[in-house]
Amino acid sequence: MKIAFVNLITRTPLGGLQIPKIVSNKESMIVRFTNNLNMCLSEKIDLFIADAYKPISSENLKINIFYLPTRFKTIFLPTLIPFTPNLFLKLRNNYDVCICSEIFQLGTILAVLAKIFSFKKKMKIIVWQEMAAHQRMFKKIPSIFFHKFILKVFLDKFISLYIPRGTRAKNFLISQKINQNKITNPISHGVDQAYFYYDPHAKKENYIFSPSRLVSSKGINMMLNAFAIVHKRNNRINLVIQGEGPGLNEYERLAKKLNIEKNVFFCTLRATHDEMRVKYQKALATVICSTSDLMIFSAMESVACGTPLIVSKGADIYAEFENGKDALIFEKNDHIQLASFITQIIEDESLRAMMVKNTLEKARFFQQDHLVKKFKDIILQ
Repeated sequence: MKIAFVNLITRTPLGGLQIPKIVSNKESMIVRFTNNLNMCLSEKIDLFIADAYKPISSENLKINIFYLPTRFKTIFLPTLIPFTPNLFLKLRNNYDVCICSEIFQLGTILAVLAKIFSFKKKMKIIVWQEMAAHQRMFKKIPSIFFHKFILKVFLDKFISLYIPRGTRAKNFLISQKINQNKITNPISHGVDQAYFYYDPHAKKENYIFSPSRLVSSKGINMMLNAFAIVHKRNNRINLVIQGEGPGLNEYERLAKKLNIEKNVFFCTLRATHDEMRVKYQKALATVICSTSDLMIFSAMESVACGTPLIVSKGADIYAEFENGKDALIFEKNDHIQLASFITQIIEDESLRAMMVKNTLEKARFFQQDHLVKKFKDIILQ
């Protein structure tokens, strides 16, 4: 069986529409997931990525990656909806199964066209859906039109299955009037437990960890305002913000204005998985403040490391947790509620111990080897 995986975008831009510099794709989620799926299937999977995300240096990976030339970049922005017409020729007559990331992508349209014009092999097309709402560009009009007309009238009849990556993504698919028999139970990209795991010997340090790119959608302003409240009650606690982005100077000024600059540390150098694991393991809690986000890795990584999670309802992943049990969930933009939750985690050791236990139980559902097996069973059925 020949399997193609179409995931044209491997990185989210830091700000605006500029593609971040790609040093390596070795640690990219889609590369790790595909590699684990390869081993589980004992099959070679070909992974297709837009050449805008090609690393600056060639690298040897265990999977076949094809970097497809992107065309008409001023119209079809590589950060949002890359156009790679060569994908049609690569797929046509060559594959038994094609897995596409997202419905609202030109790659999915090209895969369907390749299926229609294949005469030797008729691919089974599966969509692995992460989006849980319409894309906001141009007031959502292109996305709404696409789902109501292009998907309904043309694409859906050629797509065999939809695999949502989370509860909210599944609800979005249902809201688009897709036949529920074609929608599976959610399977997220999960966490590679070779990188992120619980270490009972890790010594906790006096800080809150917030892995967040320094852009407005990550809620850094709210995080700093909440921490200012916490700091007044406990001036020994620190906040570590891990991530780069264009908002660094703005957030440093806000920290100074709030008189917390000595207790806030902006770590802007890219951290390896090993470094991130240690930061999770030593933190008292991980805080995700996103005002608008998808199934973000950091929440799952924190849980895998056994660190209590505080997460905003602005991040789709909140729907995968039970409030008060395996995460504390706050209303987005409510920095007072966030400050209260951080204070509880810091001061209540019994609460912290209970949440560590519950997060480790939850972590089993995010282990990539477990999810890969579920994914394998679905694509082979």
